[in-house]
Amino acid sequence: GWCDLTLLEASGRTKHYVLPIDSGLTVFSETFISQLNSTAIPNLDLPEEGVVILQKDGITLAVQPYQNLFQEDQLQGDYLLHASSFNYTSEQFAVAPANTWQPTWCEESALPPLKLLGQLAPDPSTNPQSPVPTFVHFDRNLFPYLDTLRSLGLAHPPFTPLAPFIMPFSPALMALLSTPTSLVGTTAQLLSSSPPVQPDSAQLYLSEVHFQPASTTEFVELFNSTNAPLFLHRLQLTRTSLPVPASSSSYSNAALLPIQPAAYNASNLVLLPLIPPQSYLALPAPFSLPNAPNQISLLAPFGTLLDKMRYDPERFQAPMSAERISFETSAQDSLNWSPHHPSWSTPTSNGTNGQASEETTEASPDAQNSVFQQPGTASPHFSAELTHPTVSYDPQNFRPTTQLRLRVVAGTKCSLTVHAFSGHPISTIADQAPLGSGEHLIEIRPSSWTGAFPPSGTYVLRLILSTSSGSSLQHIPISIYNP
Repeated sequence: GWCDLTLLEASGRTKHYVLPIDSGLTVFSETFISQLNSTAIPNLDLPEEGVVILQKDGITLAVQPYQNLFQEDQLQGDYLLHASSFNYTSEQFAVAPANTWQPTWCEESALPPLKLLGQLAPDPSTNPQSPVPTFVHFDRNLFPYLDTLRSLGLAHPPFTPLAPFIMPFSPALMALLSTPTSLVGTTAQLLSSSPPVQPDSAQLYLSEVHFQPASTTEFVELFNSTNAPLFLHRLQLTRTSLPVPASSSSYSNAALLPIQPAAYNASNLVLLPLIPPQSYLALPAPFSLPNAPNQISLLAPFGTLLDKMRYDPERFQAPMSAERISFETSAQDSLNWSPHHPSWSTPTSNGTNGQASEETTEASPDAQNSVFQQPGTASPHFSAELTHPTVSYDPQNFRPTTQLRLRVVAGTKCSLTVHAFSGHPISTIADQAPLGSGEHLIEIRPSSWTGAFPPSGTYVLRLILSTSSGSSLQHIPISIYNP
């Protein structure tokens, strides 16, 4: 039937087309192409990069981004982008000559075998302190293989388009991986962590800003302080010259943070678009980082401020990076940033005779910063999540309580308060309550906050976990439906 095709450009401009789509393979082009049996769409204009959105009767059928992957000698219109399957990311596309490419319908029996990547996290059998592995990472998008996995005995293989290359660890899956099936490749890659989550403040930090490079490119390094992988989709970065004008908006020049391979972070890209727990990841800057005083802000997909820093090149000697000293002290404090110290860097394989390479002496991408953390400012390892993000008093879906699941180290003290979305305090659930090492469940019962059922809306749980080495703050939203 007739479907709506929307092309979303990088600038935010959209184009709309109405297309007749039938079962099987359908090809659309600006002019009729006989060898492809195509349907001509006058004035069809595809941007160099953007997002294709296909809808029918208001229902979204597909959302597929793509990027300009062509080399200079491939820009004359004789090449095209193609992909064997869609995974809601642009990484699966490849370039092919237009005169030899033929659209094919990939039968399930013709799917190439899945390959499993090498081990990422320590093996729990050799390191009892490691968490239980919870994910296996594949080299291909898993969506086309779901029926195959079911036929091999995996009853309900979970899949999410936000992380199409990983699957939760299970004994059934590991049994399949150990038998001679079409899934056999090399070694399973185990990711010891909790399920992936969207980043929030006090979870994802700016760790290093390399604004005066010599041989490497300008980059911004992030640090995931949690015990779970964090999604990197649609993170934004802004740049504002200092001093900041009183009338300026720090979000007016936001640019998407590129999630793409680079020489200095290839080892960590196996899990893109995720950043592993307790890991550093350097990504190319989406704009030029001037050698002048500037403010850099890291924003979540919908504009929530995750972190903000300021740098002044007068305090640094080129080529050097600005490296963060402590994640417990504000990144806006200029004294919390130090020039990179080459003598403290760890040599890499790029060096010779055991000496650090130029890249490691210039910056420390994807590695712990070369400056010492101040005593008492190291972030304690913890994670916090709601078992259900919504409390409902609807008789058809009655759930009057939820639980806050905490994983903490020994000697942790917990303070938990409830606030309205405006920040107004409502109730105190815990005040410096001592917690032992391991997992804890705290009941969240909104009816006990004020002695009455609260009205529908979004509320905020303010959680502070403290140890002798420092403290961490997290704001956790909770939704309440009270008809």
